[in-house]
Amino acid sequence: MSKYKVYTVNISRMGLAAVIITTAFQNPGGYWRAESFLIVPDDNCTLYARSLTFDFMAFKESSIELNEKFMFTEAQGQALINLRLHLTKIEQNGVIFFHEEPRMIEDARLLLAHYWVRGHCASQLEEIGRKTDCIPLEEIIHHIMKLPALKITDL
Repeated sequence: MSKYKVYTVNISRMGLAAVIITTAFQNPGGYWRAESFLIVPDDNCTLYARSLTFDFMAFKESSIELNEKFMFTEAQGQALINLRLHLTKIEQNGVIFFHEEPRMIEDARLLLAHYWVRGHCASQLEEIGRKTDCIPLEEIIHHIMKLPALKITDL
């Protein structure tokens, strides 16, 4: 069964957190697969989307089990690699973020809904919905996309 997890990563003291979505599942042939999505809430709402696969079903002659937990860990690691590379590139342009290791905090799936209704990186959420092979993730994004936009006004 396909599963997904949603995380926030604070990359600055103010502003939106980055969003990481990971999936782990076996394809119809029984091979393990994972997906890693990272949305960085910069001016372009940069999206990193990666697929991780093995062309075998188990690690031979190893005590390490190839399973859902292993694949989730790999997907999380890929997302953090993408985030570190992105932040390094920005810092080379003079913008300094936290000087500590980015921490992933598992978040309620409503985070995606909040991003959608506020219009934050909405096209990136749509793109994730198109790219993922994780049916539960595709379905939740499809439902979120039916939500109306939030109206925000000054008082």
